[in-house]
Amino acid sequence: MEVRGKTVTSIADFVKNQFRTGGFTRWVNTLPGDSLQIMTEALRQNGWFPFGQTMVIPVEKVCQLFYEGDARGAWEIGRFAAQQTMSGITSKMAGFASIQFVIQKFLKVFDTYYRPGHVQLLDQDQKSLMFQMQGVDEWHQYLDYSVAGWAQAFLEMCQLKNVKVQITKQAAENKSFSEFVVSWGLIIHIDQHKMECDC
Repeated sequence: MEVRGKTVTSIADFVKNQFRTGGFTRWVNTLPGDSLQIMTEALRQNGWFPFGQTMVIPVEKVCQLFYEGDARGAWEIGRFAAQQTMSGITSKMAGFASIQFVIQKFLKVFDTYYRPGHVQLLDQDQKSLMFQMQGVDEWHQYLDYSVAGWAQAFLEMCQLKNVKVQITKQAAENKSFSEFVVSWGLIIHIDQHKMECDC
């Protein structure tokens, strides 16, 4: 399995942003050789990199150093990565005419960061959606937590309020897919109908 360069750099950027220079130095010093080389060099944002060395190991070290081993660190990294993704939008906030538009954009953006694998929408209504991450040939709980955090922050930035994400099934249990249920409360509509993302 491979990870997009933007996802890789977002992990290092997260550590720098949240834990400053001292925390970043501590984190870098825990990385093994292959991961260290990749994480500290200038990466091609649209390039592809090995999942284990650039996702699992770096995130594991973040969780160990700063979250007492809790996988919540991966969730926070996912949130941060979504916020970076949204920086390419042409307006201050992602405008939408309907919740269907937001979900379509969510699915389109989401599929660009890992390969193989894709997101399959199972169900949706005005205040919730269910989707699966399928076709992933390597799995780790950090991937699920990162995906959940990413989905939460992405939808919040599309002006959905009180967004909650549950990981209802994990690939470790069924060897096939992970499943997520997302719900939200108030939806704030704005006039702009166009959303563009540098993805």
